[in-house]
Amino acid sequence: MKVVTKAMSLLSPPDPHHPAIPKDQIFSTPSPETAIIAERHRLPQKKERPWCNRWLCIIVALILLALVIGIIVWTFHILFTPKAPLFTVVNVIVKNPPSTHKKTHPGYQITLETENPNGRLSISYGNKGDATLLYKNHKIGTGKFPEVDQDAGSSESIELALTGSNGPLPDDVETSVQDKKGKKHVSLSIEMDVPITMKGLGGVKLGSKEINVVCAFKVSSLGAGKEVVSQKCQSKFK
Repeated sequence: MKVVTKAMSLLSPPDPHHPAIPKDQIFSTPSPETAIIAERHRLPQKKERPWCNRWLCIIVALILLALVIGIIVWTFHILFTPKAPLFTVVNVIVKNPPSTHKKTHPGYQITLETENPNGRLSISYGNKGDATLLYKNHKIGTGKFPEVDQDAGSSESIELALTGSNGPLPDDVETSVQDKKGKKHVSLSIEMDVPITMKGLGGVKLGSKEINVVCAFKVSSLGAGKEVVSQKCQSKFK
């Protein structure tokens, strides 16, 4: 009976719920260390960039940034760096000149022409500017610079009213005031400190500055006429 049973078991079909596995297909479970090594070989490895390459990229980026900033600053400097306005003395008129019988302190009306050399910037002159008329460092008249708006690249005529200073006039100035023939030339100078505001397109304020103007000039005669024989004017930002 045992022999028959053993033979029948050998001839019986395999159990579908427990299939037999051939010996050549039996797999073993790898250890964790072996699995990690196999995974590293299977996946492509990312090459780490050396630190020198990273610093090189940073340095190149900083150089490019500096170049861009430099170009922007240079462009702004070319387009918007203001130039001081230029001044010219047109004429000088003496108001209430002293007579031989009455000593008075004459006033002075000086006509100036100012040119704005800035092609993209307009100028607003404040009314707090000081003006002083001098003869050899002797103050003979003082006044305030008027408030004026000047467009970009334009010229303006400005009337400057000065009040005569107290005290006697220098002899050469008084002689020139009394001269009616235009022979008593006299050399004078005018100094001005004027606050200005620079404006860009659309009237946008770009900053405020103060200019110093010095004009040395010679008139043919303060009494006979108002002709300016020669002059030299300088203006600069303070």
